[in-house]
Amino acid sequence: MIDPIEFKIETETGPRLITISPVNLTLGNGILYATGEYKLDEGNVGIGTITFKNAKSWDYDGFGDISKSDLAAIADFIRERDFTGKKAAAQSQPKKEEEEARYNSPADPSSSVINFLVYRDGAPVDVHVQMHYPTYDISLSGKPTAQLQQDHHSNWYVATGHLEDKLVQEIGRRITKAVMGD
Repeated sequence: MIDPIEFKIETETGPRLITISPVNLTLGNGILYATGEYKLDEGNVGIGTITFKNAKSWDYDGFGDISKSDLAAIADFIRERDFTGKKAAAQSQPKKEEEEARYNSPADPSSSVINFLVYRDGAPVDVHVQMHYPTYDISLSGKPTAQLQQDHHSNWYVATGHLEDKLVQEIGRRITKAVMGD
């Protein structure tokens, strides 16, 4: 989800219109990064933020008289749009053919992007990889962190930036898996 979208809730006192606005960051290389946070507004009044820990788990830091079941309906709506893509708006999602070409074309690795979660000290960390063969730009939780490369023995190493070796190897394994199509 890129643009704000309205969500209608039916309550005992009548319908309520909630605006859901995704919190996105533009990384240094121009890539739009979804943070997993969604601000909720009713009219001109902010009523809180839903933050997804992963595709199934979320928190709400808001206030006001919005019920848990209404919050769950909003979270399900967001999940369907951003995590499964079933109801994604045409303007914010590429056509299936374009998406397949972008992610599966071995002839154009420069346009490939992969996203996944890893665990660091028991906490989940979002990993965003922009593939520019032979280098791979790594962002952790929305922050550009390092650039990885592979040597002629297929060992992964940090070309610029800093990452601990265990994380380098996990990210390298995921990149290899994505490139190989496993």
